[in-house]
Amino acid sequence: MNEIKFEIDEKDIIIHTPSEWNELTLDQLLFIAPRVMLINESQRLKSEIIFHFLKMKPKKIEDMNLSQLKGLFPAVNWLFKAPELTKNLLPKLEILNIKFIGPDEEMKDIGTAQFAFADKFLGTFLKTKDEQFLNMLIASLYVEKGKKFGKDNIEQIAEYIKHLELEKRLAILAFFMGCRKMISDKNPDIFKKSNKVRRSKSGWLAFFYELAGPKIGTYTDVADMNFYEMLGIMRKINEDAREAEKRNRKGRR
Repeated sequence: MNEIKFEIDEKDIIIHTPSEWNELTLDQLLFIAPRVMLINESQRLKSEIIFHFLKMKPKKIEDMNLSQLKGLFPAVNWLFKAPELTKNLLPKLEILNIKFIGPDEEMKDIGTAQFAFADKFLGTFLKTKDEQFLNMLIASLYVEKGKKFGKDNIEQIAEYIKHLELEKRLAILAFFMGCRKMISDKNPDIFKKSNKVRRSKSGWLAFFYELAGPKIGTYTDVADMNFYEMLGIMRKINEDAREAEKRNRKGRR
């Protein structure tokens, strides 16, 4: 947590505010998400966030001079970098009387196909800013209570997701991007651009076809696999490839 100190009317005020994404409350996340996910950094936005964090009365805000205000900006600069949220503060959704269940913390329970589709829609949404792709991303992550993920259900669920408040959809976007960043940072050899998964025009989905076989199972088996389990398999493939390359180099000497 950040400890913010400032003086108003000759009184010292000390307030603790979040210093990282996983310290945010749901109320704070819903306030912040629409302000930092799609809008460029500005002093005005920083001021709005600081005032929300401090929960100060309007009169107190008016008493704060510009120098004092700018001195507080470093306490929120971290929000304008890539999201690092890995706690799902919206694990359950109820839309039009239908209940949906989302991923656990760090998306530890997410399926391989779920991640693949969500990742695909993330790229398209960031390029186009078209909300239909944001809805499809979320529909890839959330399943109707009591049911399993199915790629054929994504568009149907997206029709429900579009009724969800934008701030909640952007909060879920921050969660997915935060988890993806964490996973990518821990698996750089898999996520780097030179990896054959990233070279494929169809991305992850095409790679699953290549990976399916007697040792792992059918394409459906691969798609239904836990994504973290899949990462372990991919790391092993990369390790074996590096060892084979070493042996080839020795053989050529």
